[in-house]
Amino acid sequence: MFRIHFTGGGKNQGTNGRPHQIRLYAWLSLGIITLLFVPPNPAYSQTAGQCDRTSENRLDEAIRAHNNDSYRKERKFEEVWYYQGSLSEKMTRQISRDTISSYLGGLGKRKTAALFHWVHEEKLWTWLMTSSGRMVCATPRALTQEDWKTLLARNWAVLGARGARQARAAVPDELGQPDEDQRPQWASLLARLSEILLPPEVVAELKSSNSDTLVVVPITLAIPATYDKPTTLSLSTVPFAALPFENGIVIDKFSIVIAPGFSSFGKPPKAARQQLRDSFVLGNPVRSPYPDLPGAEDEAKHVAVRLGTEVFVRESAKKTVLETYLKQHSASVDLIHLATHGIANAKDPLDKSVLVFSDSSWSARQIGALRLTSKPLVVMSACQTALGKDFQSGTIGLAQAWQRAGASNVVMSLWSVDDTATKELMEHFVDLVASGQAVDKALQTAMISVRHKYQNPSNWASFSIYGAPERIGAVLSPMQ
Repeated sequence: MFRIHFTGGGKNQGTNGRPHQIRLYAWLSLGIITLLFVPPNPAYSQTAGQCDRTSENRLDEAIRAHNNDSYRKERKFEEVWYYQGSLSEKMTRQISRDTISSYLGGLGKRKTAALFHWVHEEKLWTWLMTSSGRMVCATPRALTQEDWKTLLARNWAVLGARGARQARAAVPDELGQPDEDQRPQWASLLARLSEILLPPEVVAELKSSNSDTLVVVPITLAIPATYDKPTTLSLSTVPFAALPFENGIVIDKFSIVIAPGFSSFGKPPKAARQQLRDSFVLGNPVRSPYPDLPGAEDEAKHVAVRLGTEVFVRESAKKTVLETYLKQHSASVDLIHLATHGIANAKDPLDKSVLVFSDSSWSARQIGALRLTSKPLVVMSACQTALGKDFQSGTIGLAQAWQRAGASNVVMSLWSVDDTATKELMEHFVDLVASGQAVDKALQTAMISVRHKYQNPSNWASFSIYGAPERIGAVLSPMQ
């Protein structure tokens, strides 16, 4: 930098003041040399989270690949095999960054951010787009062996199931020790997950933008065989609500929506329902060898009373009853609430992932064949309903089956949930939805409430909303 040194004048200047002129020229020359040869601060090139051409191109590439895989995955409901043929642009809905930005800006009073990850050459890329039009590109993370171990889904699935005193699972829980304090194990695991999936640039933008809704567009990570037996992880199965954020956790700041894919941004946002007028409620089907679920029965009765509708429990909780109802009400039903047993199957996700009723089971393939033009909310208050077979753009199973059938949003679970804690969570959730709250905001509030009583994440962090965020209030103009 320049340094100009002047000394006092008068008697000490010397002949014609020349010593001071020489000193001035010397310092000016040094400053020029410094500017020419000292490298500038590295911060000049890119601020934290700023997107360069490489990261933008990588995102565009990832979106195209995700769109194509979503199309192939959807075809699996119609064909036995995963579609392998080449795809033309006419076959898939190509969603761009501009499409996503436009959708986020049309969600009314929400401040929404969309989070997307991608793996390329053993590096995890992370992007965040907000309703204000900003896009943040995090520094790619070179995934270590410890990262891959953390990302093994069984880590939290087993913890979650062990927390269930009485699980809404296919058989009585045999994992043992539900009274064990699992919070230290959860804390360590969730902290590592947060570090991997919410990099500093993303956290900084979420804070500065005051976002209140987080939409996660899931991908599936292929866990290298060198770290474990060959397996995969769909980010749709991560308990994002429980990840540490600032001095609390994510659910304290944001409602969470798991998007089926980028196609969710291709249609105008649907307004949140102000009331529920046509609901179907079922709970605790009696069928051997499945255990009795008193909490599910009480939950179904509470929901039916709150909504002023009939309830089908125990022997009357039949698949045939629900099928008949949906044929007659496909254009009007706005809530389907099923408090029952759920079974996920990763090898045959469409024919062996089922919901249990007193007379039989209903597979994901059968559910996906429904056509519900009323776009209802579907609540699967059961075990493992978010699970299935993982593909590049997410998971095929019961949740996607309902979404394909026409559901606007689906409530799904990540592990074998506890009967009593789930009853309390779902009763609070439906009360809030019936009062006019958007479904993700209602689940956020219900989770925070139940967490005060059941601090173990096993009891409240399993559920998430699968679909698209609903518009809240009028769309604000850019000047507002």
